[in-house]
Amino acid sequence: MQKQRKLTFEKTFRGHPIKTDIDKGFACDERTLSAIERTLDSSLEHSSKSLVVRYDIRFPHGSTVDSNAIFKSFQSDFCKHLSRKGLKPKYVAVRECDKSPNPHYHAALMLDGQKTQNPIGHLKKAEEILARKLGMDPNRNHGLVHSCETPDSPKPYSVMLKRHDHGTYDDVFYSLSYLAKVATKPPAHIRELFVSKRTTK
Repeated sequence: MQKQRKLTFEKTFRGHPIKTDIDKGFACDERTLSAIERTLDSSLEHSSKSLVVRYDIRFPHGSTVDSNAIFKSFQSDFCKHLSRKGLKPKYVAVRECDKSPNPHYHAALMLDGQKTQNPIGHLKKAEEILARKLGMDPNRNHGLVHSCETPDSPKPYSVMLKRHDHGTYDDVFYSLSYLAKVATKPPAHIRELFVSKRTTK
């Protein structure tokens, strides 16, 4: 049974630009787009600035672990670590299955931009946490957490999004709409969307 999706080939979603191409058959899943919008908006409700960071998670070649279970446990511990620092973490992540035998995950993390400006230390901590989950040496870089790089963005990809800066918001939304593409999502019986729990101020 196929997943029930509401797809869009439009160039915008609720007024925000998105990555679609009807001629090439590239559509976005509206459920994921809604999660991105909701999470971005929530991050800006809790702070006037949000540091938005993109990263990917890949498991070692030939890994036989329950990747969804490991990913959820990793993301939970990573967010607990960030919460203890007062960074109010929020995230949207998706599982994908391309030609590789191992699934991978695309994630967008939002942190309190009043309290942090640089994602590098946070991504290093994420690598350490995931290595521990997989029984690997946490003091080595195994290439499990990949910072996302684009020609127009510093390395790793991060943007300081300010409340009421609609132009930057649209730029960020367009970039994050990549998570909503449906071309390489997993089969119907496998969970693909992960979103942080809503919190109060």
